[in-house]
Amino acid sequence: MKQQLLRFVAVGALVFLLEIALFFALVQFSVPPFVANVVSRGSIVFIAFWLQGRYTFQTSNLDRAALMRYWLLWVVLTTLSTWSVNTIANLPHEYALMIGKPLTEMVAAMISFLVARRWVFRLAPAAALADGETQ
Repeated sequence: MKQQLLRFVAVGALVFLLEIALFFALVQFSVPPFVANVVSRGSIVFIAFWLQGRYTFQTSNLDRAALMRYWLLWVVLTTLSTWSVNTIANLPHEYALMIGKPLTEMVAAMISFLVARRWVFRLAPAAALADGETQ
């Protein structure tokens, strides 16, 4: 699990940088934060699915069922993220959004790792043991 977590962080950092750059670019062009959040997260969802499946969880079985599970996870996390970002955007502090958006995504990433590992990519027990996890 430790190696998977390290791979998840590496892939997640790349995806995060792409998503956060797009989010703040949209906000700079006066797109409301809740719209910018959905657009930026939606723009990277398939890239994230492929990278996490191939590199983090090292599965070659990126089938439609896994994609649908990933999409459902994305919908739930995007809904929570969008609510959080919209709430933070309405705070009177000048830097609230610049601090709050990355923190929101870090929490979402932690949830995403656990759910993706156990449900989306359904890591088989043999694969978990090969990655150093004990039962």
